[in-house]
Amino acid sequence: MNSSNFVRTNLLITFISLFSVGLNFLTQTVIAYYFGTDLQRDAYFSALTIPAYLIILFSGSISTIFLPYYVNFRNNNSKEDVIRFGSSMLGCSIAFLLVVCAVGFIFSKLIVDWIAPGFSLQQKELTQEIFKVLIFTVIFQALSSVVIVFHHVDSKFLRPALSPLIVPIVSFMAVLFFHEYGIIALALGALIGSFFSLLVLITDLTNKVKFKDLIDLMNPATKKVIMLSMPLLISGSIYRLTTVIERIIGSTLPNGSISALGYSNQIYVLLVTIATGSIATTFFPKMAHAWSEGISNEFNKIASRAIKLILAITLPIAAIFFTLGQPIIMILFQRGAFDSAATVSVSESLKLCLGAFVFSGLGSVIGKIFYVTNRTRAVSIVSIVEIFVYTICAYFLSHYYSYLGLAFSLTISTGFNIIVMTYLLIRWKYILLSDLLGDTLKLVGAALICAMLAKGIFLYAGLVNVFFGLALSGLFGLSGYLLCILYVFKISEAETINKLIKSYF
Repeated sequence: MNSSNFVRTNLLITFISLFSVGLNFLTQTVIAYYFGTDLQRDAYFSALTIPAYLIILFSGSISTIFLPYYVNFRNNNSKEDVIRFGSSMLGCSIAFLLVVCAVGFIFSKLIVDWIAPGFSLQQKELTQEIFKVLIFTVIFQALSSVVIVFHHVDSKFLRPALSPLIVPIVSFMAVLFFHEYGIIALALGALIGSFFSLLVLITDLTNKVKFKDLIDLMNPATKKVIMLSMPLLISGSIYRLTTVIERIIGSTLPNGSISALGYSNQIYVLLVTIATGSIATTFFPKMAHAWSEGISNEFNKIASRAIKLILAITLPIAAIFFTLGQPIIMILFQRGAFDSAATVSVSESLKLCLGAFVFSGLGSVIGKIFYVTNRTRAVSIVSIVEIFVYTICAYFLSHYYSYLGLAFSLTISTGFNIIVMTYLLIRWKYILLSDLLGDTLKLVGAALICAMLAKGIFLYAGLVNVFFGLALSGLFGLSGYLLCILYVFKISEAETINKLIKSYF
């Protein structure tokens, strides 16, 4: 992909991500209107814990290793061998995920008893009912992460960017038209949406896989990917327990605690998607190609540029939500069953998660650098230590600060992970400190200016009208940020982005 097409693709995916965020916010607004932070919402978030854990465990290990290995395999083998390998990988994934879903369904009661020990019997029964539906989203969403690889290696990013939009659309319709049946309608909407999301992706694989090769479970290349994925899969089963631990502890806290954390986590995950989705998606194959070709200087430049771009986007977003989080949540969600108390609890929780938002954004690139360079053991060890940091912090802080302690524990543990992994990458010279330190400090300074401008203007403009105050303060805050990075601090990536956006329009 040439430079011009790469930029256009990046911008297009960014716009799709923006639309996705708007769509997800709309869906969450409807869900909040009908269910607020009541017991049903607590039950849904708890039921979602294990399916979400399994999906991210699979995509963060097998799917992640599959992409760079598939790139290298395709460069060094015949087309027929590549098709057999891809087909076998897809077939093995289907078989494995079917077994996982069947086991989850059969042992649903035991799983719910473990994940929500503080729930009443009525809450556990509702959670189990929801879980039996959501467990089957695992096969569709996890399989999508494998199928997406076939698109990304050919620099085809549009369909993978569009397919996830189906889930919130179907969920929105399910809640809007069938909310009288309770929150089970949302679970069924998520299941149906996941199925159609996968269907959109697999309709374009006629030249990549063959049906007869799907049952070849002993393909040597497939076995190699599975073996390479084992350290991530095994260690990931430990270090991806953050949300599981959060829900276990949250079930013992006052009603609504899990919902407050769930809403704030969903918001910051959506923010990560829009802030880093296009960058991580488009830079990952470029890093894999550079590493495969042995071009170390080019690899360093790509990695450093991706990190700085993510910082340039996440820091001002964090600044805006930190200073204006409560009025933003009020405008987005405060209606129907979502009352003023819910607004306060969600906004305070979100404020303490913003550090995790920035660190998670960085992790979307930093983690992939480890995967591309086959340093999977190192990232696994660091991430296992991270879960112990989170567990200790969550246990003690939740006793003193309830669900807010859990929110801040997420920022502490995620920050620990990214700081340690960045240190290792610098030590191994995969990224250069000289390329990052100065611009990082400048970006932090610009974000502080953004926060002060936004807060100062809202104090006066918000008195006239909350919506008007938010729009004006956000506009001035972000404008001040852009002026700082473009003309005061003169960050090279910011100037490049500015020129590319102008040329695109």
